[in-house]
Amino acid sequence: QSQQILMDKIAEKDKSTLEEDAATLIRCAKKTQLKSQEMKTEEKKIQLKYSK
Repeated sequence: QSQQILMDKIAEKDKSTLEEDAATLIRCAKKTQLKSQEMKTEEKKIQLKYSK
């Protein structure tokens, strides 16, 4: 539902703004992936520490 609203809002914008937004979203997604990967690594370290 909210995804569709977002798509409609993006469709209203001009192309250059759309490209900027897309680049920003990609950067955010990459940061988030990196963060979640770091979190998983840290969780594993902690689990190992306490499983000994």
